[in-house]
Amino acid sequence: VDAGRPVAKVGFCPGSGMSCWPEALAEGCDTYLTGDIRYHQACDARAAGLNLIDLGHFGTEAPALADFAAEFAGRFTQLRITAFAARDIFIPA
Repeated sequence: VDAGRPVAKVGFCPGSGMSCWPEALAEGCDTYLTGDIRYHQACDARAAGLNLIDLGHFGTEAPALADFAAEFAGRFTQLRITAFAARDIFIPA
């Protein structure tokens, strides 16, 4: 969603983070990246002057899983920690 503002400060919330767009705007962001952007939310954000980029729900969460698993495995050595291995169901195999 192009709200017509140049990109200088970007906010980001993984997953379905569109409910947080007002906070991104309040923090001075001109652009917000998240997943699962809905039509009416996008219209409201655009009217408020916030550019939006929808990276998809899976695409915003999956890249961090291996790093989180490694971090937790280092902190909780008595547990077996594994990252969920999946693929984006909206991209053909």
